[in-house]
Amino acid sequence: RSASAAKVLGKKTGIPVIVNDLGAFCGANNTSRHDMTAREAFDEQTSASLKEFNVDMIVMAGYGSLVTTPLLARYLVINLHLADLSIRGADGIPLFTGLTPIDDARAAGESVIAASVHIATERMDEGPVLMISEKVDAEENEKIATAATDVLARTVTAIAAGRFARDNDTIFYDGAALVRP
Repeated sequence: RSASAAKVLGKKTGIPVIVNDLGAFCGANNTSRHDMTAREAFDEQTSASLKEFNVDMIVMAGYGSLVTTPLLARYLVINLHLADLSIRGADGIPLFTGLTPIDDARAAGESVIAASVHIATERMDEGPVLMISEKVDAEENEKIATAATDVLARTVTAIAAGRFARDNDTIFYDGAALVRP
């Protein structure tokens, strides 16, 4: 989106940043951000704009929307989620997903919070978890942000170093299979 902090980070690091604003796209096309056909068109447009940069991986942090096949089929897409996705309900689904995971975890009585980095799928916050941050006090927003930033950096570095591998549905880290909770 146009107000993304990614532009600032890109300027500091010299990494090209492409702004493709979903809200503006939906407004220009008179559609809702929840219209998945429009979302696929948006993701196709995003994919086309990335081609010139030879992108291998997309990192999402605060994206807040589902990603569809045009991106998922072409790139490794990882997402930083501000809750521990290994905490699951009896149905096996992560408890703290969606747009307000910190508030949801606090409301559920969690005294500590950890951030997760996972592979994005077409289902919100349900992809394989790659790394989980250290647990920090649930009331310490600055510590939550620092833990999240740290685990994202460690994950991207490990991926770039080839420490993760995938064989069908199994993710490996340093040769050992990651166990899905």
